Amino acid sequence: AARNPLLKAALGAAVRIWFEASRSLQDLCRGRSIYYLHVLQPTLHDTGSKPLDPTEITDVPKNLDYINGVQALYPRMKQAGEELRALGVNFYDASMAFADVKAPVYYDACHFKGQGNEIVAARIAEAFLRTLPAADSSASKNAPR
Repeated sequence: AARNPLLKAALGAAVRIWFEASRSLQDLCRGRSIYYLHVLQPTLHDTGSKPLDPTEITDVPKNLDYINGVQALYPRMKQAGEELRALGVNFYDASMAFADVKAPVYYDACHFKGQGNEIVAARIAEAFLRTLPAADSSASKNAPR
């Protein structure tokens, strides 16, 4: 897919926009004393991210643009996420949250139900608590309520 120079440039631009938007959002939140955590969520078509259940394969519409987009962009986004983290952005890659889950959790290509929501929520909560800065009593006086 990325052999086409225009497509390669478009994919690079998409990841760069995603990357810069995350940096900007963290800076905006920091300026308002709001904690920011950027989470890359799991998606059905991220190769190797989940052993797919037959219902997940047959019940989800086949949108080739979406599938090709995930397969072209997710590896780049994961790498860019590491760069975000190196720059101090609170980034958590939850894309492999279902790597060991055999039960169906997706009801479409990027939304989950039941156990899937519980798994992702627990992972996000853990990442949030792990990266949340310690409370500063002087800063909390000026924090928004």
